[in-house]
Amino acid sequence: MPSVAVLGCGNMGSALALALARGGFAVRVWNRSAEKAERLARDEERIEVAAGAADAVRGAAVTIVIVADYEVATAVLDEVDKAVEGTTILALLSGAPQSAVALEQTVRAQGAAYLDGTIAAYPKEIGLAETMIACSGSDAAWRTAEPVLRCLGGSSRHLGEAVGAAKAYEAVFAAYYMVAWAGFLEAAAFAEAHGLPPRELLPGVDYLTDLLRACTHESTDVIETGEYATDQATIDVFLDGVVKHRVGFEQTGHPGRMLRALEASLERARTAGHGQDGFHVQYLTATEGD
Repeated sequence: MPSVAVLGCGNMGSALALALARGGFAVRVWNRSAEKAERLARDEERIEVAAGAADAVRGAAVTIVIVADYEVATAVLDEVDKAVEGTTILALLSGAPQSAVALEQTVRAQGAAYLDGTIAAYPKEIGLAETMIACSGSDAAWRTAEPVLRCLGGSSRHLGEAVGAAKAYEAVFAAYYMVAWAGFLEAAAFAEAHGLPPRELLPGVDYLTDLLRACTHESTDVIETGEYATDQATIDVFLDGVVKHRVGFEQTGHPGRMLRALEASLERARTAGHGQDGFHVQYLTATEGD
């Protein structure tokens, strides 16, 4: 088993370190606040607390960087300087693709390989067969880090050598998963105001979740073919319905923020001349300003 360094012992960093130690890896951890790192070592004998970040990464086959953001990661790696030489840096940070590209350049200048990743899980799901950490970067870096990643998430995957791809993949969680979840919470608040408990929405949510899965797969097909015409519901039909729902929300004192965002997107598509096309056509206008 290769030795692994974990820089950052927050909730997720701690979960990673524990999963690796229990999976048989020798793990060295470092955290700005030493107490968090020391607590891990007390919980798991395979975890060693490093005196500093440089001590943690020196000699490690893989170094996981899981701190607040790319700016903090850059500062930490600047501190360790050439101590990372020969290791593979696995950066599990939130941010933009451009930030991943910039950090890769810093890491390469220090003599280390670089892999960027995004965790599609909560800390409690680390180590499960179905958990996925999506990574991008060189094939060589992926091969080095793959045993570590498989321990952390059995469904982990390599997205290719374009280092910003993992951060682009992360947009699925921000613009799809979290928006859909926020939409449910907005709907639940509105429903409860009209005497319908949130739990009563669940049968409809289960049905719509399956429908949403089918629709997103269909969107991929439509995007690939470029055939946005439809004999089903058009942008005009969707927009009319969303406006009526938004007005209904406002009449009972609910701002309907998620509906407003959708209304703006649909209106943008209609203004661009796509009123008679299907819902998928918003893909073409997604990058246009309001």
